[in-house]
Amino acid sequence: MRLDGLGKQGACLAAGVCMAAFMVATARGDGSPAGIMAAIELRAVSESGVDDVVSALSDSQDIFAPGSTIFVEVWAQTSQSNGFSSVSADVIFDPGLARVESVTHTALFSELRNGVIDNVIGLVDNLSGSHLGTCGDQVGVAPNWSRVAIIQLTANAAGTLVLQASGTGSAVFGTALCGLGDLDPATITFGASTVQIFDQNVPTVSAWGLIALTLLIVVTGTLVLSSRLPRDQNGRTTWTGTA
Repeated sequence: MRLDGLGKQGACLAAGVCMAAFMVATARGDGSPAGIMAAIELRAVSESGVDDVVSALSDSQDIFAPGSTIFVEVWAQTSQSNGFSSVSADVIFDPGLARVESVTHTALFSELRNGVIDNVIGLVDNLSGSHLGTCGDQVGVAPNWSRVAIIQLTANAAGTLVLQASGTGSAVFGTALCGLGDLDPATITFGASTVQIFDQNVPTVSAWGLIALTLLIVVTGTLVLSSRLPRDQNGRTTWTGTA
């Protein structure tokens, strides 16, 4: 459980504090109630916005060209009125399609920052940040979303890139609510973002284009064949269809 609104990252820094906090919270009945209490979502964009707090999330950008920069924004929201004191998640991606260049935390989650980049297996491990303000700050309280961090990637190859948030599985880096303690990952929904990487400048042929091309070939072939058929003195074909 969390002490003084810091969550695992801060509460466990002093010897013996974690157990004491757990015993107090248990006695008060402050453990996380059943049901979904928070959401962590990812949004992929070509340009990151300036606002760290929004009332609604925009859709991810669908298409990126190879070699382009992808900014993946990590957003969090909770139904609990005290708001977040910390937010943590792993972010999984395909290292064959993209490479993570950096992780930048926002001003809202600028303390106890973490996020280990592994471009071999495709993982930002234990991405985490804490807010050390008061519960009155109501960070990430619905309907608002609070931006935790921005992951900068480079699109390396064509394909379907899926970026998936998940629980960290860490005893140190967790998601906590101010004054209420650490959340069980089962009470958090973890979102994903899917984008297509391909060169938009390469011409493509639509289904209607293929149909038109096929008809053109058939008509052209018919005209050529007709021009080569034997004809009588009046211009009528004399071919009977037999050799």
